[in-house]
Amino acid sequence: ENVAVAHCQDAFSCILVCYAKKMFKCNIRIIWHERGIHYKSYTTMAQKYSSMIDTIVCNSYYERTLLMMNRCDPKKIRVIYNAIEKQIPTKSRDEIRREIHMGPDDFVIGSVGRQTWDKGFCTLISAAAKAKKEIPNLKILLVGDGNEREKLEQLTRELGMLDSVAFVGFRRDIPNMLTAMDIFAIPSWYEAFGNVTVEAM
Repeated sequence: ENVAVAHCQDAFSCILVCYAKKMFKCNIRIIWHERGIHYKSYTTMAQKYSSMIDTIVCNSYYERTLLMMNRCDPKKIRVIYNAIEKQIPTKSRDEIRREIHMGPDDFVIGSVGRQTWDKGFCTLISAAAKAKKEIPNLKILLVGDGNEREKLEQLTRELGMLDSVAFVGFRRDIPNMLTAMDIFAIPSWYEAFGNVTVEAM
């Protein structure tokens, strides 16, 4: 196909392109857009295949440091921060809060993301249970879904937080959800530079 450039969005696809480049002896430039060096495939990619890569793009200097610690050539690494389109809510704060059964005087801490262990929502719920003693009108708004949802709901029951935590599931109107929050929390255990951080800002 005479492909000149391969822009790989994950480590596995990049490894496949490296094999293809070597096997077919093709003159292709490879760009690896690195998105999470904590996972085994990324570590393997960085340590064993990065010499075949022409340019490595990462979204923070934290990721750049991790790549260099995993033997990537710093001259190949470019930091390009994540960017988003302008976020415009379609409803007022009061409208959104009514829709998700929260009052205008509630103090809402929210977060958006996949409900998986690494996103740290259990930490947020546990911290909120302690903070609720000092802030009686505290509410938690969790936007997203995932394989940890059932565990998070169980934790909410165990901590007596059923009336204080709203699980609204997957939503496409993220600007509206953010408008409903007083504080945006990022309890993630592993987050280089999530887009949701920029969206919230």
